[in-house]
Amino acid sequence: MSRLITLIVFIIILSIAPFVHAQIISTFDGTDEEGWMVEGNDEEHTLTGTDVTTGGSKRNPGGYLEVTDVENDWLFAVAPEKFHTDWSPFPYVSADIKGDSAGIEHSVAFFIFSGSEKWVHVFDANQVEAGEWTQPLLATLDEPNWTRLTGTGPQNFNSVISNVTDFKIRIDLNDNNVVGGTAEINGIDNVAVAPEPISSILFVVGGATLGFRRFRKKFKN
Repeated sequence: MSRLITLIVFIIILSIAPFVHAQIISTFDGTDEEGWMVEGNDEEHTLTGTDVTTGGSKRNPGGYLEVTDVENDWLFAVAPEKFHTDWSPFPYVSADIKGDSAGIEHSVAFFIFSGSEKWVHVFDANQVEAGEWTQPLLATLDEPNWTRLTGTGPQNFNSVISNVTDFKIRIDLNDNNVVGGTAEINGIDNVAVAPEPISSILFVVGGATLGFRRFRKKFKN
């Protein structure tokens, strides 16, 4: 019976593995920006000061994208093409954010685009600490959690996430800049459009297996 249980667990793991690995993610643990860019509020110029920094911290080891504000303007991290796809199979989008050491005045926001449709999820500014990593900021992909900013015709959030044409993260959290005062240095890492973590699934499977074994032992007694 124990061999049968092991086989069942193995089959379950194999069946969920393709779905788990289908996630869209940027970890910045290499040496480049993985196609990410940073733009100002006018959406016409790419700001400098974008680099992958290694080292991280105990709360966020490995590399991450570090962005320095060189203009008194909003900053947006613009996702690469691999994020321009169908998000409907996934329950959430998330990212680790490092707040500027000067202090938090504004909030992080996720923007999803699909043609003329533009939707936003705004996080509470209190969710981000000054100079510290917040892991992760997570927004479920349900319409009540998003606000429609632009679009024509009847709103249909499901159609939007089925054809994401652009994804941006507002990471500018302070009004300071290099010229006028303290430089804004923000971090972004582990951006993911993903299913439930594999660890959560294995926890459920393991718990079910343990429960079955206890039930079988009690039944025999």
